[in-house]
Amino acid sequence: MKPKVMKLWNHLMLRNRFIIKTVFDQLKKISYIAHLGTAVVSAL
Repeated sequence: MKPKVMKLWNHLMLRNRFIIKTVFDQLKKISYIAHLGTAVVSAL
């Protein structure tokens, strides 16, 4: 591939990776909060 095309490809892949990582981080937080909520409710 040409260098210019490779730069564009790398930029797009980095952007996609950032979006996927952000979504996974949010899902982990939601899952953790739900887990804590369940633990607190069941402890009462």
